[in-house]
Amino acid sequence: MRALTPANYTKRATWSRRWIKELIKNSEILLDEGSQFSDLARQVVEATSQSQLTDIFQKAIERLGYSKFAYHVVCSPALINETNRSSLGLTSYSDKWLKHYRDYGYVNQDPVVDRVMSQKQAFRWSDAFRDAKFDRRQTEVMGDARDAGIFDGVTVPLKSRNGEQAGFTFIAKEGSEVEADRPIGLECLLAEFLHGQALEFILCAEYQRNSRRKTSILSPRETQVLTWAARGKSSWEMSQILEIAEKSVEFYIDSAKRKMMASNRTHAVVKAMMLGLIE
Repeated sequence: MRALTPANYTKRATWSRRWIKELIKNSEILLDEGSQFSDLARQVVEATSQSQLTDIFQKAIERLGYSKFAYHVVCSPALINETNRSSLGLTSYSDKWLKHYRDYGYVNQDPVVDRVMSQKQAFRWSDAFRDAKFDRRQTEVMGDARDAGIFDGVTVPLKSRNGEQAGFTFIAKEGSEVEADRPIGLECLLAEFLHGQALEFILCAEYQRNSRRKTSILSPRETQVLTWAARGKSSWEMSQILEIAEKSVEFYIDSAKRKMMASNRTHAVVKAMMLGLIE
């Protein structure tokens, strides 16, 4: 089975170029002398693994003066059986902290995640939580985070058209706070750009894990219509083969497109084939 990578989709590069122009106008702080921000965008678009993306993201946030980052996909309608908050994403947190966070199920009590789910504006932790009244479990989460060297940060809530909710957090250097009067517009731009590149990557990796567990992302009908679509059949032809209404065929195709985060029928078929969901 061919590997599914961001480079497989030309739409990603087109989307990136649009953001590059905006970022170059607003991101002189990110530019090393003699370099171009487009190098960062090119590296992100051409990355072929999550570890590569993590390294690229880490270098980008260090240029802004931060020590760590966490890109967290909290929920996605595209993930089957995903009724609770997820812990999918990319981060430069320590393995020890990640294991502790997941083992204790902190994602369901994390005050940062609560804000990601409930608001649209970026926020500094030191401002958002200064007068917050946490319950016992929330206090435990934040206390353990401080013990792990995570004291303050800037989090940008991110939402996608398919219903995904995510957050990108820039973590301040250990023991320090983010300056109260520091503008965070550049963090928002960078987070949006990285979100646009990383989301599909992460969800596709999860699809592949589900497939290896023999868990189908698609319903039987969705699998059937994509299989016949891959063989060049029209919606009407599929309705005759499957003995269902043509509108039902279109419904299952649209449902499959949403799950696969596909822009059209052909895109959904290609992704399903790459993931081994259809032959």
